[in-house]
Amino acid sequence: MKLRFTALLLALALLSAACGQGENQGLPAAPEELSLSVREFPLRSEEDGMDLCLGVKNGRALFLDLEKQNADSPGGRNTVEADLSTGEWRELGFWSVEAQWDGKDTYYWVGMTGPVQKDAMGSQSGAAGGPVRYEWKEWQQEGIWRGNDKGEGELIYRFPDGKKREIRNLALFGDTLCWGERIPDETGGPDQEEFCLLNLESLVVQRRTEGVEYWVDNGCLFSLDRRNILRAEDLSTGEEFFDRWADSCSGAFYRNGRIIWNTGAARFQIYDCKTEETRDLIDPMAGEAEILWEMYLLRDRYLVFRVTEPQLDGPEQSKGLRILDLESGEVLYRSAEDPQVEKRENWYYSQLLAEGDTALLVGQEHEPVEYWALTGKGALSVFTLQ
Repeated sequence: MKLRFTALLLALALLSAACGQGENQGLPAAPEELSLSVREFPLRSEEDGMDLCLGVKNGRALFLDLEKQNADSPGGRNTVEADLSTGEWRELGFWSVEAQWDGKDTYYWVGMTGPVQKDAMGSQSGAAGGPVRYEWKEWQQEGIWRGNDKGEGELIYRFPDGKKREIRNLALFGDTLCWGERIPDETGGPDQEEFCLLNLESLVVQRRTEGVEYWVDNGCLFSLDRRNILRAEDLSTGEEFFDRWADSCSGAFYRNGRIIWNTGAARFQIYDCKTEETRDLIDPMAGEAEILWEMYLLRDRYLVFRVTEPQLDGPEQSKGLRILDLESGEVLYRSAEDPQVEKRENWYYSQLLAEGDTALLVGQEHEPVEYWALTGKGALSVFTLQ
């Protein structure tokens, strides 16, 4: 009788499990085992000032050498490229304040023109006093060049009105080159800001003058205004198809008919454009004061982002890199808990960049909190999905 009762309980358990499996088919997938390799290379910032990374593509990273300024082009910096598999560096053949490349053989950089002799009258301080004439050579940006790693190429975008303009945050998204353009007001009023998109096939430029933040992802133009309204527009048609209030949003993506964005470091949303349903993902381990900075999407599934936490008596405390699985809704990886990542007493991660299967953290050492300043020492931590 006892054996029959046990068999009956087993049968009921199997039946319940089978029914439950049918009910759970629509639930998020279980988290998969994430295989991640981590390597670290010294950053030559102590000697050469390479602490500003411009982008990562095909296992290489593009940097500006902040200590090596072109003597013939004040404001222009030498551009260098790092192989993230070996840690080897090479200098490229152009000087610029901004640069990008397609991961193959084509580079884009801001060209400079001049020098123009400038002079002005000023007052001299000290015992001598009186007016004094100051002279200097001034270089101006002329537009955007496209060419090879030797700096050989053509000017594909020239400033349209001859005014003094400045290109900032040059970025490449497929066949679209994007940047912010600052137009100084010569009368002393507020400067104008424009967001520009250059189609690299037609070389046609689109301009947006609204005072909002813009970026591009997968043929979608995102904007985030001062009221924290996140909007998405189809670049090919100009049609707006999404708007949502998104407080503390650091970025957004458009993939496979879904809008993916964050609100702070603990909450993430996925909006299905067909069903108009929103799925919320929560990281219960994220602190209330934590700030999410750069964010990237790898393999259309893994959100990779950098987190810090403000401190009252010193620099922000770095929480490193985290990886969120959009399918399971769980944070699968935290570099702060990884024994492969070297832990240092005074260490600050200033940048995160990612592309393909590779994420790169740019790290720098700082003095003790009471004497906070960067020491010039740094390292690149390279994370690769297997």
